[in-house]
Amino acid sequence: MTNKEGKNTSGHLKATITGEEVFYSEKVRVLQRLEDGSYQFDADKGDGEWLALVVRTLNVEVGKSYKIDRFGGEGTANAVYYASYESSYNGILGEVKVTKFDQLSQTAVVEANVSVVNDADKKKKIEAKGSFEGFEVSMLQGLDFCKP
Repeated sequence: MTNKEGKNTSGHLKATITGEEVFYSEKVRVLQRLEDGSYQFDADKGDGEWLALVVRTLNVEVGKSYKIDRFGGEGTANAVYYASYESSYNGILGEVKVTKFDQLSQTAVVEANVSVVNDADKKKKIEAKGSFEGFEVSMLQGLDFCKP
C-alpha cells in the first residue's frame, strides 16, 4: 500500500517534527493488526516519508495515554518515522494518547508526543494529531511493522 491511501480510511495526520518540520498527510490508514493485537495509525506524506503510531491493544481506552516502549507488550505504544527511504527513526520516549475511539463507527483521534532515534543516534521530537474514519484489518503472520 506504499504511497496510496488506505482502502477504507479517510482523515488526516499533522505533526511537528523537531519544532521545525511540518508533516501533513491525508493519505492515512487505521490498521487493526489481529496478528499482534494492536492498532496502527499511519500517514504517508510521499517521497518515502511516513509516520506510524501503534497502540498495542485491541481494547483501546479513550483518554488513556500509552507509553512508548519499542519492544513492549500489551498496553504500550510505539512510533516509527521514515524521513526518507534511507532514514528511519524508532520511538524511545513519550506517549500516544487516544482521545476518541469508536469501533462501531470506526472513528478515532490520536495524539502523540514522542521522541524517536535513528541508527546514527540522531534524535527527533514529534508532536502529532490525527483524525481517522474507517478501519482496515490485517491478519498477516510474522509482521514486524506494516509500512503504509
